Amino acid sequence: MTSTIRRFAAAAAATLPLAIPPLLAVPAHADETASPGNDAAKVAALTQSGVVYETITYTAYAWSDYNQELIDDEAFSVTVTCTGFVVNPDGWIATAGHCVDPGIGREHVRDVATDWALDNYYSAGVTFEDARSDVTLYIFDRNDEARRNRVHRAVHVTLPAAVTGGEAEQDLPARVIDWQTFDHGDGALVKVEASDLHALPLSSEDPQIGDPITSVGYPGIIESYTDHDLVPTFQPGSISSQKTVGGGLLPVHQLSQNLEGGVSGGPTVNADGEVIGVISAGFDGTDLTYASPIARIEELLAAAGVEASTSELTSTYREGIAALHDGDRETAVPALSEVVHAQPGNDLAADQLALAEQLPAAEPPARDRESSTVAVLVVVGVTVLLLVVIAITAVAVHRRQAAGRRPVSPYGGYPYGAPAAAYGAGQQQAWAPAAPGAGPTPAQPVAAPVGFAQHPGHPDGQYPYAGHGGR
Repeated sequence: MTSTIRRFAAAAAATLPLAIPPLLAVPAHADETASPGNDAAKVAALTQSGVVYETITYTAYAWSDYNQELIDDEAFSVTVTCTGFVVNPDGWIATAGHCVDPGIGREHVRDVATDWALDNYYSAGVTFEDARSDVTLYIFDRNDEARRNRVHRAVHVTLPAAVTGGEAEQDLPARVIDWQTFDHGDGALVKVEASDLHALPLSSEDPQIGDPITSVGYPGIIESYTDHDLVPTFQPGSISSQKTVGGGLLPVHQLSQNLEGGVSGGPTVNADGEVIGVISAGFDGTDLTYASPIARIEELLAAAGVEASTSELTSTYREGIAALHDGDRETAVPALSEVVHAQPGNDLAADQLALAEQLPAAEPPARDRESSTVAVLVVVGVTVLLLVVIAITAVAVHRRQAAGRRPVSPYGGYPYGAPAAAYGAGQQQAWAPAAPGAGPTPAQPVAAPVGFAQHPGHPDGQYPYAGHGGR
């Protein structure tokens, strides 16, 4: 069986919604997004802030060449959904070229008109192929002149609140600035009137085979089943090969992914959330997808005179996310707080800030702890040494002051007279009263008592030995 190539634009009006088996529903694990080092959560937080939702409506009248009349008085319309991403904060958005290609849109409208005509216009027995070959599409220009094989194209871009940093999404008309057909690069550049948008940075390095990647977009099959919340799907994978198309002129990244319609134009990013390519096409029944290299978008930007860039606030947000998943609370909290302060309605940034605030405070490095310990020991040692010096000094001063207060007899020997040991046993010293008018009796020299040393500076040459003085 031959596989057919498919482009990932989801035709919302041309196809019936497909039911999703319940077994495909995977329960969410809240703790995965809160764990530092979780690469999938990091990439999602870095990328979601720059991804947008696109609707492209093609309209035309159907004319029957056989009957030479309009098949119906009302025009036929087909709306397809795609994904895009902001490449410059001033409303510049990249997407896939086939999402805005009027030629592809014309074929969608012809198919829808043919299906309607088979049921409501042609007689029984007319085949789809016969009817389709009879249908010609027309539009009418501003002068009411018919334009054969043309369709009106109206592009609208829905900016999620995470992209604007506000409290609500914005649905804006977009102008197609430039685009490439599927066979010539499959890139496109559209413009909305908006400013201060969160943009995604473009990778400056070419990915290598085996590199992990994540493709981001809005699969139509999911959008038709779940509530519309503008949270894109993040599909991990890897670069499985590098190929070329267009006779070797255009390189493409081959991805190990099976993507669904609606993700066309979405970004394929590396582990740092930098865009390496634009989701382009795949093959039915395989896990192979192709992304156009980001160089195709850079060519369109250069032709328009626009530089791919991110705002300072976006850079601060990305710095905070990177720090969060590195476990760096001291960097993550201030950075994300700055974003929330500047954009109070930015729920994505507020949720990431709440996760950052749950991180434990960082411990000082081991070298700092050792230095602190040494410093404390030095301070303690110096303090103890000073206390010892002060204590010794105080004791010495106290002793010197105590020695200076001891009274010394001017007569030599013990204070107030000679010791009893200078007299015989049992003898008592008799004191003779001084004669009236007479001066004091000079002291008689006696031998130095035990425990005293001669001191040349004392009138008697005597000096009391420490411990024997006192009153």
